Parts: sequence; structure tokens; C-alpha cells
Amino acid sequence: MKNLKQFTFILLFGILSLNGYSQVGASYYLDNMIGVNTRLFNIGNNEIATEARITKDDTRVLLGQQYVYGEFDVLFRFAPRKYHQISFGVGLNLCLEENNEYSEYVFPIVLEVYPFAKFKRASILLELAPVIETEGEDITARTLIGFRYIMGKHKRGNDE
Repeated sequence: MKNLKQFTFILLFGILSLNGYSQVGASYYLDNMIGVNTRLFNIGNNEIATEARITKDDTRVLLGQQYVYGEFDVLFRFAPRKYHQISFGVGLNLCLEENNEYSEYVFPIVLEVYPFAKFKRASILLELAPVIETEGEDITARTLIGFRYIMGKHKRGNDE
């Protein structure tokens, strides 16, 4: 499991450093999850993107225990519409607690809503993701609500 964590970190660092010229976005989800995303390349009006997320569970900090989840996703984003964009992808979620190491496969389906038609740097994220444990047979559904802001010069659809 330790080698998997190191490999994931190196892969994430490599992808983000190779694509440093691309627009970078920051996301915050209402369940204490933060994310960084960037576009890898375009396929016509569609694009392939990556997102790395970290969650810190504050409920166990009071007990002297805390742990962090790290997640890495690769997403296919359909061409944006005037007020929304749909994405789907696959990812790996790792629990980084010393005594309880495990991982999960994640299959996010994301609806990104642009509240302002001409300003698409800010958006609201709605996500539904089936989650499958790698060492068990448990399948759960995760829902997330969040906010994203894209930094730098950004054009999507009718954005000016």
C-alpha cells in the first residue's frame, strides 16, 4: 500500500507539473474536501481533465486521531453549454491513516453549473459517484456539492 501511495503522489505531481501552462482550478466541497484540477488536452470541444482531492475528517480529531483521504480522478468533460457542463470519469481514493489503509475506485459523474452565463470561472458542482472498495464487495454512492473557481485566462463556451 505504501508503494501505491508513493506512485500516486509521483503520478499526480508529474501530471500537474507537465500541464502547468493550463488553467488551474480550485474546488471546495461542503464535506471538508478541497480539490485542484487542470485540463490535460482537448478532443474537439470536449476535454480530458484531472482532479486531485484531499479530505480531512475532523470528527476524529477530538479523539486524538485524524486521517486524510487522497483522491485522484481523470475526467472526460463534454463540450460546455451556456449554463452547465457534464463530466464523467474514474478515480482512486486512498485512506492515508496509518492503522487503516485501504483504497476505493470512484466513478464520478459531475454536473457543473455556471450561475452567470458570461462569467464561467465560478461554478457550482453537483457530483454523484459510485464507490467500490478494492478489498471488499461494498458498493456505495457518494454525493458532493461544491464550488469551483478557475484561475487565469479562461474561456469555455460563450465565456468572454
